[in-house]
Amino acid sequence: MNKQNNYELGKKLIHESYFSVKAVKTFMGMEGTGVNANIYFKNRKIGDVIDSGNGGELRINYYIGDEWMHKNKDVTEFLNTLPKHTFEEKGYDFRMDEVTNFDEEEMWNELINFYLICKNYKKDMRKVAVFKKCGVYSYNKKPSELNKKFRYNGGFNTLKEIILMEDKTAIILNELSESESFDIWFNHVYNKGGK
Repeated sequence: MNKQNNYELGKKLIHESYFSVKAVKTFMGMEGTGVNANIYFKNRKIGDVIDSGNGGELRINYYIGDEWMHKNKDVTEFLNTLPKHTFEEKGYDFRMDEVTNFDEEEMWNELINFYLICKNYKKDMRKVAVFKKCGVYSYNKKPSELNKKFRYNGGFNTLKEIILMEDKTAIILNELSESESFDIWFNHVYNKGGK
């Protein structure tokens, strides 16, 4: 029986929470990629975050109306509901048994990363995306062209027929529900180091 990974569970709870990010912009900093974003709770803007890409921590600015705050009670209360986890569950190979909590920087970084992943998914779905045994591949065609006929092996077949003739086990992600296609795409693009 597999032991539950509390770190992965915590990330899932963060994704499903009322917290979100919008207007995410990335840029090159002195020591890597920087990012800034607006942060929201229940679709109400509560502040902004910036990582200047200079090797420092994420700067988080909360506010209510015109008043800037160092902490946000909704964020603090939510973080207290997340499961404690070990460094081993995070994939670290030091201090593995040490138990830790999610902090606000980790929460906002997770939401920013997930936002960028979803943005890449939507970009990839603008083309025909197909899952085959070895991974996810894209065709330089729009999903609306799946039923368009193309010359193939001396005849004419729809793009969908051509894909399935080349690999009977292929799954055309554009024909699945968004949640089904995202799960396959995410597990075979991001979790396998593809992007």
